[in-house]
Amino acid sequence: MYVKISTGHQVTYQGAVFSSGQVLRHVPADVAQDWVAQGIATAYDPPRTAERTFDAEYERIGRWDR
Repeated sequence: MYVKISTGHQVTYQGAVFSSGQVLRHVPADVAQDWVAQGIATAYDPPRTAERTFDAEYERIGRWDR
């Protein structure tokens, strides 16, 4: 789960200190949910990258046999 540390908070996780605005990824759900419940962090959805479908890639290059 991704979490973003809330303003004015700081956490120590796996021996490292994280401060306001930092995003942690792959935090176990139970740890992340505890932080969210305490107001220390918020759940964070990372921006998605564009997926390339076969048709989109075909249009991008025009032809496969170049």
